[in-house]
Amino acid sequence: MVKVTTWSRLQIIDELVLAKTVTLREASCENSGLVDFYFQMYDANSIPAPGSTDMKFTSIRIPPGQRFAIVFDNKNYPNGFVFSNGLYACASSTKYSKTPIGLTSMCLEISYEENTR
Repeated sequence: MVKVTTWSRLQIIDELVLAKTVTLREASCENSGLVDFYFQMYDANSIPAPGSTDMKFTSIRIPPGQRFAIVFDNKNYPNGFVFSNGLYACASSTKYSKTPIGLTSMCLEISYEENTR
C-alpha cells in the first residue's frame, strides 16, 4: 500500500463528500458569508439526512469573516483522523445536528491520505 496525500481547496460550497476511506491530516474552513455557521464532519460515504447528529468530530462555530484550522498530525492524533466509511463535511446552521443552510460561503481546504494499491 502506498499513501498518497491529496490537497483539496474548495470555494463557496455547502458540503463535501469523499466516498472512500480517508485519513484526514489537516482541515481549514473559512466563513466568507454574513452569518455564523457550524463546520461539521461525518464518517459517511453519502450525504447524511437533515437532522443527523452522529458527527465524527465536534461541531465548530465559525463567525463571518473568520477561519478555523486543525492539524491531525500532533500528539493527540499521530496517525491522522480516520474516516473509515468516507468523509462528509458541511456547513450547518445548528451546532448539534445537520441543518442545511443554503447559499453558504464556506471555503474549505483539506489534506487527506487514501490507501492505493
